[in-house]
Amino acid sequence: MAFASRYVVILDVHRDRYTCVLRKHFDALGPWLSGWPSEATAHGLESHLPSIDKVPELAAPFLERGILTVDALGSKPVCPISVAVPKAGECLDYHIARRSIWAKAAAFFWACHRAHAALRHRRFESVIGTVSNRRRRCAPDTDADSTERALRLFAIFHSLRPLYPRAYLCTFDSLALLEFLALWDLHPRWIFGVRADPFQAHCWVQHGQALLNDRIDRVRPFVPIMAV
Repeated sequence: MAFASRYVVILDVHRDRYTCVLRKHFDALGPWLSGWPSEATAHGLESHLPSIDKVPELAAPFLERGILTVDALGSKPVCPISVAVPKAGECLDYHIARRSIWAKAAAFFWACHRAHAALRHRRFESVIGTVSNRRRRCAPDTDADSTERALRLFAIFHSLRPLYPRAYLCTFDSLALLEFLALWDLHPRWIFGVRADPFQAHCWVQHGQALLNDRIDRVRPFVPIMAV
């Protein structure tokens, strides 16, 4: 979930769908939602909150759409995620020897093929689960050495990317990069973000604070909604 301008945006990974709801509608339910960071008291709006007997009526549309649930088992608190503020990496300034680039070409094509097959034949929820479980098993680190390696490997990935015949799309390129880096036991975060007015969704790969496959000015308008 993310607060984007006047909206609350919910990402349903199971259905691979975003839902935008006016923030004021959720604010009314806030005090009765687990984990909700209510700002009503801070803004002096507590007197305008609905009484407890109005809550079922207000919650009904969200329960019908699967946005809210009364079953705590398997549910998540309605609170925005927190991720490190990204900083620009200087990976594209690296001078990578042509021999080093071609030495990793086979790994690059394998990673791209694996990402392409996953997005074509598997559900989005399954793809996310695989990446998340792998990262959890490998106890990733974000020290200076691993960040340096991630940046250099992305520079190689970026150099080879024009050779793979697939349109540049953030989901594919991020997943292919994650598969590529995993071959060297590097497991950065896969960040998904949203913006409103008009609605847009985007994703990128971030190792600690180092932004790997995008520009700061490109990702800055997006509010993180999921970090894998």
